[in-house]
Amino acid sequence: MISNNSVPVPPKTNMNPKPRTRAQKVLLLIMIAIEIFLTVFGFGFFTVGRISFTILHIPVIIATIMIGLPEGLLLSALFGFSSMITVYLRTVGPLDQLFRNPLLSVLPRLLIPIFVWVSLQTIRRAIDDNTLSSRMISGSFAAICGVISHTICVVTGIIVLYPFALGSMSSFSASTIIVSVIFALNMLVEILAAILAACIVILLFEKIDGQKKQENERTASPIRKTFQKWLFLFIVVTFSATLIFLYQILTKQDMENAQRLLLEKSTDIIFQISTENADVEGTDFSIGKEGYAFAAKDGLIYISGLQELAGKSLDEIFSDMDDFIPDQLFDASPNGISGCCVMAEKDGFQVFSFLPDTEIYAGRNGNSALLLICLLVLFLILYRHVSLLVQRHVVTKVQDVNASLSKIRGGDLDEKVAVSGNQEFEELSLGINMTVAALKHTMAEIEAKNRQEMEFAKDVQYSALPLAESVASENGEYEILGDMKTAREVGGDFFDYFRIGKDKLGVVIADVSGKGVPAALFMMTAKTLIKNFVLSGMNPAEALRSANIQLCENNEKDMFVTVWLGILDYANGILEFANAAHNPPVLKKAEQPFAYMDFKTYKRGFVLGGLEETKFWNQSIPFTAGDMLFLYTDGITEAINPEEELYGEERLKQCLEANFSLSPEELIRAIHSDIDAFVSGEEQFDDMTMVVLKMNK
Repeated sequence: MISNNSVPVPPKTNMNPKPRTRAQKVLLLIMIAIEIFLTVFGFGFFTVGRISFTILHIPVIIATIMIGLPEGLLLSALFGFSSMITVYLRTVGPLDQLFRNPLLSVLPRLLIPIFVWVSLQTIRRAIDDNTLSSRMISGSFAAICGVISHTICVVTGIIVLYPFALGSMSSFSASTIIVSVIFALNMLVEILAAILAACIVILLFEKIDGQKKQENERTASPIRKTFQKWLFLFIVVTFSATLIFLYQILTKQDMENAQRLLLEKSTDIIFQISTENADVEGTDFSIGKEGYAFAAKDGLIYISGLQELAGKSLDEIFSDMDDFIPDQLFDASPNGISGCCVMAEKDGFQVFSFLPDTEIYAGRNGNSALLLICLLVLFLILYRHVSLLVQRHVVTKVQDVNASLSKIRGGDLDEKVAVSGNQEFEELSLGINMTVAALKHTMAEIEAKNRQEMEFAKDVQYSALPLAESVASENGEYEILGDMKTAREVGGDFFDYFRIGKDKLGVVIADVSGKGVPAALFMMTAKTLIKNFVLSGMNPAEALRSANIQLCENNEKDMFVTVWLGILDYANGILEFANAAHNPPVLKKAEQPFAYMDFKTYKRGFVLGGLEETKFWNQSIPFTAGDMLFLYTDGITEAINPEEELYGEERLKQCLEANFSLSPEELIRAIHSDIDAFVSGEEQFDDMTMVVLKMNK
């Protein structure tokens, strides 16, 4: 029994048969061959002394456990029909003749795999923790159920179809007869043989099916199932030991009672026989329902409660007379029926009192049926009660701890583990809470350090930005203004503008890969290199080429930067530029709409810091009065709203068209307002950088 309180419901058994593995196919063929061989050649039955047992049902049990119910039904049908055919073809005893009836030979055998499969699935749901031990325990239990169900079904069939076929046992109740058969020694042998066969096959499959073994090793199982596995094994062993112990006590009591009864009868009869002129003919030689006494003199039986023994010699019915001790109980079968005798001697007379085993142990077998039911109910209640206790005091608390840990792993560091009731769980809760508190403290320190690093990176980033006033034209030929709005995670965006001689202006906008201090430092290096190369007299393409070579050296972090570099000759109205994989600027010529400087018209090279042999193209366009150039990084066009839509290039162009007449400062403000309205408060994760360059004269 399994508690469902706070326990995940076990998955339903998939009724769709899985494809058989090669090992299962081979096993099925082997079991069919063994079943046919044992039945046809008569090797399925063994007799050792007074013990007779069969192993014909073992292939059925193995096929059901290792392959499935359909295969078990196939084997059981083969078992039943072959047994029936064998009885028809061979000369057999009177009891075996009964198995010519298919209701006795086939139907009970078809029930074997059903009992095995149901018991196997039930116990697997309770104890299967993906280990070899659980497979062996469930397989052994299913094998036990198969052996017992086989015997019960056959005996029940005989009782129903042929009530008097069991001879002396027919005078007792069906439950008494069934219990006497279940507790017979041959049943123990059959059970042990079935368990041994099941365990051997399971071990062989464990060696052969390596893939399944690896899969089970990767799959963890609940502690509840592991506990219930060993609890189930303990309960079964304890139940069996208790039942056997009580059965032995009842057996001993019945033997003592039988010995007392037989001894009294023998003593009474021997006294009457040895008394002169005693009326022996009137003496009652019957004992109980089926017992009897008989008297002998000079080795011959001259009077008996069973007429067929009269006149026989003692040597005919007893093979070991010399071993008999007067007044002691000994095993005997005077008329072929097993039982016990007590012998009394006096004055040359011998009196034997006999009771068959069925009558001696009738009380034991009847009480055992009741005992079996009571113990079964008791141990089921015990199993359920212990399972519930473990569920309540161990499993549920472990699940509570795991639930809290799941919240903590999800980022809720304010979650407190509060599992009480046991010292161990209280200490575990305290330890987890202290660990989480220490983790929170450490994370707070790390966060503070990261904030300091981000602030430093921002300082570096902003310190690299130029002042528009420092490059303002003396006669108002142009206007230029840059702006950068940093995101929560500091990146490496930057822009720069600087004077080159008297009539030229250098303009740079760039976006460095990565975040934080490394990106800021890489940005500073790239900015310095580009400016120095331009100031040394290089054109934009040459400056980018030289800067790329420098940045590729010792670039252990594999960082890179996209750059648009332009040199404005405002005296002559020429804009010379080169592009290193940066976003296409938006250009407005006087009296014309804004248009992107697409890469089909204007060539661009690879990023700086990527490949040393990258080629860059130096290009130029007229840039005269009324022209405007808008430079930006991808943080502008990739701004995202709550619906996860991008701001995009088209919206940017529309905003520029609507506000191009404004001053650079007002235009930048208008673009930010439009983006803020679009994103509706959604947090952005990339810097937004732009530069506006206008020609006035």
